[in-house]
Amino acid sequence: MQISDTLKTIQKTLQSYPTNPILIAVTKYATISQMEELAESGHLIVGENKVQSVLEKKPQTHHPFVWHFIGHLQSNKVKKAVSLFTTIQSVDSLKLLKKIDHECDLSGRKIDIMFQINVANDPKKHGFTPEDFNRQLPEMIGFSNVQLKGIMCIVPFTKDPEAARPWFKAAKRIFDDAKGVVPQLKELSMGMSHDYTVALEEGSTMVRIGSRLFTDDDK
Repeated sequence: MQISDTLKTIQKTLQSYPTNPILIAVTKYATISQMEELAESGHLIVGENKVQSVLEKKPQTHHPFVWHFIGHLQSNKVKKAVSLFTTIQSVDSLKLLKKIDHECDLSGRKIDIMFQINVANDPKKHGFTPEDFNRQLPEMIGFSNVQLKGIMCIVPFTKDPEAARPWFKAAKRIFDDAKGVVPQLKELSMGMSHDYTVALEEGSTMVRIGSRLFTDDDK
């Protein structure tokens, strides 16, 4: 199946949900030609989990992609990330938030950020625990060089997407509670290629889809 056909199928699914969800096309495994095909099909919002990947890909593309950072961001990569991305979805600590705000101040720009929540408290994954996030959120709303846009979560992978539903429900509760403290939070980024329809049913406003678009693997 061509990328354009898969994109239309995904977009049709997204349009059936009242949250008007946004598609982040994850280009981790996409070739430059595939990215060009994606853009020519009308989609420019993409996600990458490595700063180096964008440094390599951006000069080779001919379209104005809107880049979201969705991976674990190391402190020594923050300066580059601030210059390359419009949104950093994976802010997973107060320390990292402070570093991003500082680099934005030095460069004279603002950037959208989202808080990554480790909703299952999985020791193999990055992100705030729900408890730490709720405790630290009041301290994270006073930075002037970042714009707080929402929450991103990664749930444990299961072959059965239904098994992820409780985690998506938990993330939605965290999101709703956080909006009581930070009303400008609008995006709940959850759901990937294999489970995004379940995430949408539980209130996701943003899904991150890569393999379904660019490979024959639905994971």
